Amino acid sequence: MNESRRRYLRLAASASVSAVAGCLNWQSDNSTDYPNESNNGSESGFTFDPESYDISSPFVAERLHAGTPIDGLNDPETWAEWGGTVRTTDAESVRGTRSLVLETRHEQREGIARRTLDRPVDFEGRTFSLAVKWDTWAGISENLPVSLTLWDGTGDWFRVTQDVENKTLRDWHRYDLGINAISGDPDLSAIETIDVMVWTGNTEATVYIDDFRTTEAAPESYVLFHFDDIYEGAYTNAFPILTEYGYRATGGVILPEIGADGHMNQSQIDILADNGWELCSHPHGSQTFAEMSPSKLESTLRRYKTWLSERGYEGSEYIIYPFGEINDENVGVVSKYHDLGFKVPTAGYGAGITSPLLCGRVNGEAVDFVRTMIDRAQRYSCVIPIMYHTVGSSEGISQSDFEETVRYVHDAENVTVVTTGEWLSALKAGEFP
Repeated sequence: MNESRRRYLRLAASASVSAVAGCLNWQSDNSTDYPNESNNGSESGFTFDPESYDISSPFVAERLHAGTPIDGLNDPETWAEWGGTVRTTDAESVRGTRSLVLETRHEQREGIARRTLDRPVDFEGRTFSLAVKWDTWAGISENLPVSLTLWDGTGDWFRVTQDVENKTLRDWHRYDLGINAISGDPDLSAIETIDVMVWTGNTEATVYIDDFRTTEAAPESYVLFHFDDIYEGAYTNAFPILTEYGYRATGGVILPEIGADGHMNQSQIDILADNGWELCSHPHGSQTFAEMSPSKLESTLRRYKTWLSERGYEGSEYIIYPFGEINDENVGVVSKYHDLGFKVPTAGYGAGITSPLLCGRVNGEAVDFVRTMIDRAQRYSCVIPIMYHTVGSSEGISQSDFEETVRYVHDAENVTVVTTGEWLSALKAGEFP
C-alpha cells in the first residue's frame, strides 16, 4: 500500500465513525436486571464533568460518561469499615454530593470498605470502572492499586484492579479496572458482597472514591500487540512471526531514534506500514509527560502527529506515554491531539472503556503472567494490550518466548487479535456501549 492509499484510508475511517455513549442509571438494590442501555440517563444525578479536566477530544469527553452507574454502590453511607478508616465527605465528589473516603495510617497496608448487598445482584457480562482521587502521595511506590472484589454466597470471589499513578495524577480521574485475581469459581450472576480496596504500602494516605460504573462486556476478548521505541528486533524477529499468523501490531515511534543503532530505519517503518502495522507517537527525551510543561508537551505532540499524518501512517489518533507517566494538566493537553493514551499496568479491562487516556498495558516479557491473562480472557471478556520493546536480544524477550506467546494467543478461544486503531474505530462506531 503506498503513502497516498494509507492517507486515504485514514481519512475515510476518520470521517465514517462517530462517538456514541450515554450516561445511564441503574438501581442495583431494586433489581437484578439491567436497563435498556440506549436510554438517556440525564436524570441519574450524574455530575462527572469532563470540562474540569479541560478535555478537548469529544470522543474522550463522551467516553467519560459511558456506562451504567451502580447506584447501590454510589451511596457512600452504605459502606462498612473493613480495613483502615472508612468515612464519607461532602468536600470531594464527582457524582452526587458525597464520596467514599478510605484512609490509612503509617502502620496500615490497605484500606477496605465493604458493601453487603440487599439481595444477590447479577454482574455477569459486566466490566467495571470508578473515579479516584489519591490525596496523599504514598512514597513507597508511584503506582498503587485500587480494587473491587466481588463475592458470591459461597465465598468465591472475582477481583478487578487498576494502578493509580499517585505521584503525578492527584486530581479526580476515572479508571477502568482490569482482571487481577480469581478465587474458586465465583458466580458473577449472584454477587452478595463487594469490597473496594486501596493498597497504600505501610504509609499514610487518603483516597476518595466515587462514581462506580459498569459497562456491557464485549462478546469476545481482544489482544493488541505494541512495540515501543521502534527497535529493529521488532522488525526482524517479531514482524515475520506476527505475519505468519495474520496479525498486525503498533510501533511506538521515537523520531530521533529512526535509523539509530539497533532501531528501525525509515524503509523498515514503511514496510511495516505497508503491511498493515500502525505507527503512533511515543516521544522520549530527558523529561516524562509528567515533567514537561504544557507548552513543551503541546509542541512535542504537534510535531509527532504532523510527522505521522504527513506520511499517511495509521495510528496518529493514539499515543504511548514515555515511561507511562502523565500528570493532571497534561492529560488535557494530550486530549487535544489523541483519543487514546497508554500508560503502565493494568490491562484486562472491558472493551467499553470510560477513561481513554489512561489505558493500562501488560509487560510482554512476563511470559507466564501474559499466559495467565490470556487464560482469563477466554472466560471473561477484556482487552489486553501487550507491551514489548525489542525481540530476540538480551535486552528484551527472546524470539522463542515471543513466538510461544503469539501461538498461545492464536490457540486461545474467544480471543481475537486486533490493532489499536481497529479497537478505537469500534469504540467510536458505538460497538461497545
